[in-house]
Amino acid sequence: MKILHTADWHLCERVGNVDRTDDLKRRVEIVAGLCEEHGVDVVLIAGDLFSERATVEEMTESVKHLNEAFRPFFRRGGTILSVTGNHDRENRIEMLRAGMRLADPVANGRRFQAGRMYLLNRPFFGTLQTPHGDRAQFVLIPYPTSSRYAEPDDQF
Repeated sequence: MKILHTADWHLCERVGNVDRTDDLKRRVEIVAGLCEEHGVDVVLIAGDLFSERATVEEMTESVKHLNEAFRPFFRRGGTILSVTGNHDRENRIEMLRAGMRLADPVANGRRFQAGRMYLLNRPFFGTLQTPHGDRAQFVLIPYPTSSRYAEPDDQF
């Protein structure tokens, strides 16, 4: 299993009055290209997928672009596992997660399905099996905030 570990994409970022959207889109496309060039199976994003100042509209456009850029990766069974960081805003992330569950409404226990993206906002562990049979277990821990930890139903 080939894994590409990344972090701090900060999509929708502005530095002062400078909108970095176009530059960040190119970087996403470079990462997607590297995945195809090297046959990557899993992309890990260890927090801060979005800028903390990102609007819902900007996040929507970024998600559309991610889907386009990684379409070949997803079609061949590639998986993105992303955890939230200190710049990812809870309410916006939960809105995205709710939409992602519409695409896969059946809870699959502790198994990740290949060929899709996961955005995790709470500690989680699960197993992923690639289309060619490799298996790995992932323990994913988002940036610690009081709302992300110590729930009564946690099973760790």
